[in-house]
Amino acid sequence: MRNYPDSYSYERAIRLGVSVSGIKHAKKRIEATYKKTLNHPKEDPEKNLRFSKKLKN
Repeated sequence: MRNYPDSYSYERAIRLGVSVSGIKHAKKRIEATYKKTLNHPKEDPEKNLRFSKKLKN
């Protein structure tokens, strides 16, 4: 997971020659889960507000 942090479980399964459910169980066993953030790290809230106002008009 260190070499390919953004890869999907099915991609890891193919690369390692195991099932997707095996990847899921292994990740749970080592507690290697993460949640994606809802906001982009480079997001500009002020810019988004201006854009939203333009859409409403």
